[in-house]
Amino acid sequence: MFSFKVNKFFLLKVIYFFSVLDIVFAKSLKFPLQKTIPSSGSSLFQKRDNLFLSLKNNDDEYFSTSINLGTPSQELNVIFDTGSADLWVMDTNNPNCLNSLNSSIKDNSKIDCSQITTFDSKKSSSFKKLSDDRFYINYVDETYAEGEWATDTLTINGITINNMQFGLALNATTPVSGVLGIGFQRREAVRGYPGASNEFYLNFPEVLKQDGIVDVVAYSLHLGQTSSIIFGGLDKNAFEGNMYTFPMVNVYPTVVDKPATLSLTIQGLYAYNSNSLEQTQIFNTKYPVLLDSGTTLVSFPIEIADKMANYVNATYSEKESIYIMDCPTDTLNTGFMFDFGDLKLNVSLASFILPPDGEAYCGFGVLPSSNSITLGDSFLKNAYVVYDLENYQISLAKAINGNSLDENIIDIPSDGNIPGAITASAKVWTSYDDDSTPTSSDVHSIKTNFQSNTLLTVMLNNTVNKPTTSAHVIFETVIEYICSSSL
Repeated sequence: MFSFKVNKFFLLKVIYFFSVLDIVFAKSLKFPLQKTIPSSGSSLFQKRDNLFLSLKNNDDEYFSTSINLGTPSQELNVIFDTGSADLWVMDTNNPNCLNSLNSSIKDNSKIDCSQITTFDSKKSSSFKKLSDDRFYINYVDETYAEGEWATDTLTINGITINNMQFGLALNATTPVSGVLGIGFQRREAVRGYPGASNEFYLNFPEVLKQDGIVDVVAYSLHLGQTSSIIFGGLDKNAFEGNMYTFPMVNVYPTVVDKPATLSLTIQGLYAYNSNSLEQTQIFNTKYPVLLDSGTTLVSFPIEIADKMANYVNATYSEKESIYIMDCPTDTLNTGFMFDFGDLKLNVSLASFILPPDGEAYCGFGVLPSSNSITLGDSFLKNAYVVYDLENYQISLAKAINGNSLDENIIDIPSDGNIPGAITASAKVWTSYDDDSTPTSSDVHSIKTNFQSNTLLTVMLNNTVNKPTTSAHVIFETVIEYICSSSL
């Protein structure tokens, strides 16, 4: 079978957040982080309330971050994810590991823990179990991570956080070392399953502010040849042209009164060919779009994805579960223009080509969904993004490659007035039109795919009568439940 150079587990994920159904295609990124430390004679960086971390791109497949947990510290490689909000790590004595003597599950369900890093809580003198409350995350591919909530000393590139709360996966079949989520605090997986704590806590971005490392729960992201994330600051040298500030979109306006996802409004999408000077409209309707660094590809409603594929002569393969095409010889002069109203960003076809693994044809990295848009790495590598979680806004500009210098880094103010950014004037999406609301058949197709998972089916049956999104399942599907009482 045809296989692209993409790890399917990281392509799509599932996390519980309860009450409202939100389905998103996602791939978790992997990158080592390095704090930029100036020479002893430099005071400019020391006066700054931000944390600069360089990101390493691993073959355009994924990124991870290296953290140190415990006393003495144990180095762990965890997935860094803007789409979730919890830190969890795998326990060394997980019985589902291939190299565990206590393994009690079927061989085809075991994971090779020799390829990942794990945490041994018994070796840490600062480890504390919080309570008997359960930590639990379940994935649609029927893998899971469950265990207990705990605290320990977290060190990340010279920054030490005492009593950092995290989930310790004592029993897990999910083949990862763990996850470091930096999304909204209220998206923490602490509700909606038996034994849940039902108590929110300060996650990593919130702790950075509480400890005075940053002034605001906000960060800027730059993915490209030189990649970085800056908590509490932005790099003036990482983008060109005007930066525009857009309000985040409340994808659930009939349920909650504040945004719960890192989403903004797109006004339209156009295909272009710079050689022939042609431009073809794909759509010009307002949609909420999720900007997620934990997603590798992009996903669009099926009818939009089909139009994009048709433009580049790609066809959907049921066998491969993705669009395929003859590998193009020119990927720079053809692409798609993302219209945010005030800002229009061109993304070349090169960003959407998935190289084949031993086959003569390529993949077209656009996934079809039923009624949602997620813009992952393939888009974000072309944009400089500032996520301001306190003021519910996202600032966008055209990204450029360059080395980050201390003098180019400025603080993100707590009042939301991003220096040099222009307040966007484009109209904001408010609700789905009647003809774009998922039908009962959409929901049925979801339940059919999840019928082997009793808990998922029960939770689907208990969601609101008119879910805002559903999904066309490609490999796996991510479900993010959001607790309405906490938003």
